[in-house]
Amino acid sequence: MKKMMNLKRRKYAYASMFASILFMSVSCSSDDDVQIVPPVQTPGQIITSTRWQTTEVFVNGGTENKIADYPGTVSVSTWKLAAGETNSGTFEFRNVNDPEGTPRAQGAFELRDGIRILTFPNGSTALATMTRLDSGVNEYTQSLPEQVNGVPVQPQNMVIVRVIHKPYPLK
Repeated sequence: MKKMMNLKRRKYAYASMFASILFMSVSCSSDDDVQIVPPVQTPGQIITSTRWQTTEVFVNGGTENKIADYPGTVSVSTWKLAAGETNSGTFEFRNVNDPEGTPRAQGAFELRDGIRILTFPNGSTALATMTRLDSGVNEYTQSLPEQVNGVPVQPQNMVIVRVIHKPYPLK
């Protein structure tokens, strides 16, 4: 009888060890082959789903930030904004520092050769592009003519202001 009990105990012990080993091998299996691929966003989706901060303003393609020489551009250097584009061909930049999210700029846009051409209510235009930098950060760039009191400078005196926005908050 004692031998029978020992045999049963051994069977239970072996069965328990087998079940434990099986459980550990299944639950601890490597998931190295599983990759989660995030959905790819279009530039328009990135623009509309990201909060942007103006980080640099360049005048006439220069590398120096000479905003003070061009008073009409000073206000954009402090923008923190959300850019929104709709299927109706309109855009709006909202101030994210303001709890109300007041509009800073709005107008119409069209897509030509992968570049968005923004047209503001006063008739001035800007070219907007989305670039993925080597660092993995998306950069939203606007190139626009300098304006004096909201009116674009005449073409013969054109001053191009390049405004660069990066995702906000910056880290």
